[in-house]
Amino acid sequence: MESAQPQITVIIRDVLGGVATYWANLLNELPSQTACVILVRDKHDHYAPTEQLFGCKTLQFEYDGKLENKTSVYRRLVNLVPSATTDIIANESIHLAATAHCCPAIRIHFVLHGDSHYYYQTAERFSDFISLYFCVGNQILHILKTKNIDAAKCCLLPPCIPVPNPPPALKKNSHSNLKIAFIGRFTFEKGFDCVKDSIAQCAEKSLPCEWTIISSNQKHEIAPPRAKNITQIEQCSKATIDNVLRESDVFILPSRVEGFAIVVAEAMRMGVVPVLSDLMVFKEHPFLNDSNSFQYSPDQVALFVEAISELDADRNQLYLMQQRAFRDSVKMLAPDEIASLFTARITLSKPHQTMPRRELCSRLDQSFLPNFLVVAIRTLKQKMKSFNFAASNV
Repeated sequence: MESAQPQITVIIRDVLGGVATYWANLLNELPSQTACVILVRDKHDHYAPTEQLFGCKTLQFEYDGKLENKTSVYRRLVNLVPSATTDIIANESIHLAATAHCCPAIRIHFVLHGDSHYYYQTAERFSDFISLYFCVGNQILHILKTKNIDAAKCCLLPPCIPVPNPPPALKKNSHSNLKIAFIGRFTFEKGFDCVKDSIAQCAEKSLPCEWTIISSNQKHEIAPPRAKNITQIEQCSKATIDNVLRESDVFILPSRVEGFAIVVAEAMRMGVVPVLSDLMVFKEHPFLNDSNSFQYSPDQVALFVEAISELDADRNQLYLMQQRAFRDSVKMLAPDEIASLFTARITLSKPHQTMPRRELCSRLDQSFLPNFLVVAIRTLKQKMKSFNFAASNV
């Protein structure tokens, strides 16, 4: 006899229609009564309506990012989670997911992609009370459909596990222009003038670039006066985003990468070279180092333009980087593959069971642990023989 389906609440930081569209395509294949979507929005953001995309129950949660502190926002969000919820899947801030886990009897699953040091540092910090999954699109759907959310309890995936998967039929760039896709918004309070400056400088240097801008605010002026070959798209379908990425050579995402992780991972599977923000700052060349990604900030516009110039001059290098992007993407194993390769790991006692909510929220707002401390904690966990060890002892 088949067991009852769980009530799954998906928390989406909704700042761009494309991300919501990805989740809608996944969730709409499930029975409508088994899922609930909470669209989290900053009142200062500009976004296209996405409620109509979902066939299941959809709630809106709005906050003031300029006035409210994180703890206040998280606590209000927890109160919005339906009482019947058994599992929460979050696609954005790991702080948000961690705080929601203060609710007893609700399991939290944060969808995480990639193999950079940034991810492991973040994952290690919260792995005691959140399940982290390396999965993409159809793999998330597989978890939801089979109701086997616990199948991938191994949270930390070593970055160098090869997957026997044939590479895609990547073709060397045969068109004259470098095709660059950008997904993000230009009204965020920190500003993304670096992207506009990059477009302007590429135009000044007469670099053969074609830009496709997928942004949540078409009213904002993006193209500089002399720039050409710029296409701007607002609300669009998953198929449209896929087509843009499939035709692109380089993919720029100046936003918190975990929120757009599905888009990034699937772009890499298409052989698109990613440029991600909110990662470590690399002093070496942003495209030609070992990471393929760098901190995208205004002072690095010249570095980005230089990289574009070099890729334009050496299309073979671009092709090799596209292959590297795909090889990196296949390291993101499906949950069942993770479960088959690794045994359950020993963890510390769950912090939310041993400390009051206020202290937990305070810890969530602290900065990341220093690298050496992360390594020390990881080593300690590997040596532990039992679960009878309070988190405060570390």
